[in-house]
Amino acid sequence: MVGLRTIAATSAAIAALVQGGLLESAVAYTVIDYIRSHLFPCALFLLSVIALFWRTQRKAEVYLRDFVTFQADDSLKCDKARFLAGSRAIGCFDENQLEFFEKILDTNGLGDDTYFPPAMFKFTFTMAAAREEAEMVLFGCMDRLLERTGVDPKDIDMVITNCSLFCPTPSLSAMIVNKYKMRSDVLNYNLGGMGCSAGVVAID
Repeated sequence: MVGLRTIAATSAAIAALVQGGLLESAVAYTVIDYIRSHLFPCALFLLSVIALFWRTQRKAEVYLRDFVTFQADDSLKCDKARFLAGSRAIGCFDENQLEFFEKILDTNGLGDDTYFPPAMFKFTFTMAAAREEAEMVLFGCMDRLLERTGVDPKDIDMVITNCSLFCPTPSLSAMIVNKYKMRSDVLNYNLGGMGCSAGVVAID
């Protein structure tokens, strides 16, 4: 009997809440409270994980500040006649080989305004001559680049060089770091023996 009265009282109370619109408000409040305490933190955590994953997977952006190309002195221009005369003066080639050189010069695309390194005129093909040529090109480009951009060498964080044939020790990148007195913690990478495509690898 008591149980029936309790059930009846509970039913009457629920009916009163429904008639007064309080039951819907209570349910709505419960749902909102659940979202605030459970779903919202979970959604925020999930978005944070997605953002972190996207940040770690995307590649770093590379911006081109400026660029320069090396312009050699006109004294290093070598026309076909000068090249053949130099090849004959070396004394390492016979007439058949010199005739072959002459045929190649007519079809290889090199004109009379082609520049050659100093070693080709001095006939001193040594490591020192190769380093002299590298310094001439690298430092010539760096001087113009720093002048045009106004960048302080100590503000540079990384130096990457690429050369297919000449890989000295200290490296080409180390030569630049030492020449321009860059910071001791500057990162420097010297790519070599990878062909011309290594230039693209250096940029990437």
